[in-house]
Amino acid sequence: MRPGNAFGRAFSFLHASNFHLEQMPRGLDDVPAPLSAAFVEAPYQAATAVFDAALSREVDFVVLSGDLVDCRLAGPRGPVFLAEQFERLNEANIEVYWASGGVDLLGTWPARVSLPDNVHRFALGHVEELILHRDGEPLVCLAGVSRPAEQHVPTAEFRADPAGLYTVAAVHGAGDIRALSSSRIHYWALGGRANADSREYRGRTIRFSGTPQGREPNHAGPHGATIVRVDVNGKTVTELVETDTIRWLSESVHCETEWNTDDLELAMHERVAELVDEHPARHLCVSWRVSGYGAAVESLRQADGRDELLLRLRSEFGANAPVIWSVGVEPERARVYREEELAEATFLGEYLREAHEFSADVNRDIDLLAQVDPSFRETWRQLSAADSPRKRRRVLDEVAATGSERLQGSMTR
Repeated sequence: MRPGNAFGRAFSFLHASNFHLEQMPRGLDDVPAPLSAAFVEAPYQAATAVFDAALSREVDFVVLSGDLVDCRLAGPRGPVFLAEQFERLNEANIEVYWASGGVDLLGTWPARVSLPDNVHRFALGHVEELILHRDGEPLVCLAGVSRPAEQHVPTAEFRADPAGLYTVAAVHGAGDIRALSSSRIHYWALGGRANADSREYRGRTIRFSGTPQGREPNHAGPHGATIVRVDVNGKTVTELVETDTIRWLSESVHCETEWNTDDLELAMHERVAELVDEHPARHLCVSWRVSGYGAAVESLRQADGRDELLLRLRSEFGANAPVIWSVGVEPERARVYREEELAEATFLGEYLREAHEFSADVNRDIDLLAQVDPSFRETWRQLSAADSPRKRRRVLDEVAATGSERLQGSMTR
């Protein structure tokens, strides 16, 4: 017998959404040969890992918040795959509650593919409430709705169980977040966003589980499903279970002034070695941003310089297993200080000298920014609030470039 909530029983469930089995990753201009098979299989492998997690963690039920598969695009493989995975859960006595989204509405499911009895698809257009029982006792209330993409989220129709059962609300989309936070629903299981996101309000949880597999560079970081544990007092704890087989990353490298291109490439090689340890057994697609000053950064401001560096990185790491593929290299906007400018006995010279000194010690205070133009006061606030040297340096690079341009412009008028 499994332990529960207000009736003295704890429980757990898995929350997932946005499988999009019909969509391969799409963030590369050309998919390299070593990644071609991985791109095709990535959505299915990630979804398989979701169901594996539900089984290995022995959850009481699974909540799916829409956009699992567009059967019109996936062909028979998509629905057959899901039916097989649902049957795995059925054999383990794990119920499935599915709130469809814009691509997986009830009418698009092929009639020839039967779903096992443990799958409950929420009604279209209006909130439906179901009670899950364990050992003859009510365990949890599940409220959900299936909705097309153009239909509003009927937030006001959701209500917590009047008997005090822990209540899970499932819907694809969010509607008014403020309305969700003011409701008495214990856990909002939301779909519709690629990246996971959570908010906590007075013991209530609002969570987008995200997609199990990122598709493009702005889907950076781990992706997966959410394991939700509820103790006997109704306290909710969430855990991201990583399921992606291809991971998109955004990495920054800062160049010291004296670095040449070999120094920059060495720093990137060292970072790649760290990434392999931090994200084991996964293909990585890395977008690089290079900040700083000097010849190494300046070489990347030309397309030929970026292309040559990318070619070397891809040759070095693109044929390994797992593949580490460099998606692109972009120099951040930064100011290169010339000796004659730093020596000027002008406000521009004073400004550049202080910015240049700051670049060597990003933790020191700098107060000239707001004197250049009142609009810099907001930038100064951002700089002061930056919680890491890397963020402070990035803000300074922007300010140094913009400020010097503005000062030079005022001197020529």
